Amino acid sequence: MNFLAHFYFCHETPEHIAGSLLGDFVKGNDWQNYSQNVQTAILLHRRIDSLTDKHPIVLASRQRFTPATRRYAGIILDMYFDHFLACDWEHYHSDSLKIFSSRMYQGLQQQKHIMPERAIQTVNHMHEHNWLESYQTLDGLTRAMTGLSRRLKRANPLMESVSYLEANYKDFKQDFTQFLLDFKP
Repeated sequence: MNFLAHFYFCHETPEHIAGSLLGDFVKGNDWQNYSQNVQTAILLHRRIDSLTDKHPIVLASRQRFTPATRRYAGIILDMYFDHFLACDWEHYHSDSLKIFSSRMYQGLQQQKHIMPERAIQTVNHMHEHNWLESYQTLDGLTRAMTGLSRRLKRANPLMESVSYLEANYKDFKQDFTQFLLDFKP
């Protein structure tokens, strides 16, 4: 799961919102250095990632990728799944994606004082470029994949992955829909 999905599953308090993001930035046992609410959200983030990576639908969906791109299939699927969640947001949440995103950005801003510098930079870019809503479009997904690709140390297929999604859109969307209906973190 990527940022939008992690926020979707979190309790919508500023500490839980921050912890949902920090799951990608806090390594090892450093989660113990945070308040109980942030710890709970970091551990939920890790649980979601672990359950997602082992889920039969996700494992089958990864097989849709070529052997050359399969190494990055987990990252790519996380982004695809955020795209599908954003596109059909009204089916999954009572608030609009705009209102929900605004609440997430506000919660993150309120908790920046507990975040490491890398997380603060991510929050600033996320808010400035409205990542959560931008996942709704293929252009927004392309921008997200391009930015992520640049942050990785090795050459990778992330920038080309949106065209692969377009070619296999129906299959990946079906995988996502089945997964989300079945998923219980």
